[in-house]
Amino acid sequence: MAKDKNNIPEVMAGLMGTLPPIEEELPSTPANEELPVEEKPAKPSKKATKATIATAIDGALMEKLRGISLKEGVTLKDIYELAFSRFIQAYEEKHGPIKPRKPRKKGSISDLL
Repeated sequence: MAKDKNNIPEVMAGLMGTLPPIEEELPSTPANEELPVEEKPAKPSKKATKATIATAIDGALMEKLRGISLKEGVTLKDIYELAFSRFIQAYEEKHGPIKPRKPRKKGSISDLL
């Protein structure tokens, strides 16, 4: 027995029910009224640089970190920074200070050939 494929919209509407149209009016803004302008955030100084990392960790460990983040109202980034800072501090106490790597010299593509 073949089913009629043309009834798909009707079947979906029956499954989902019919929703009344949303009639929401947006607040009108007079043409001469100025909208607030958002200020651009200040550019961070070169001393305060941020680095982006991507890594894979155990899923159960990640879920616990997310739980702590939600329970305590802090971001995962803050938890990572605290953990990294404590790790580096413990390492330096045992092995001595770590010297940050020097930034690489930016090359020029035209010098390659």
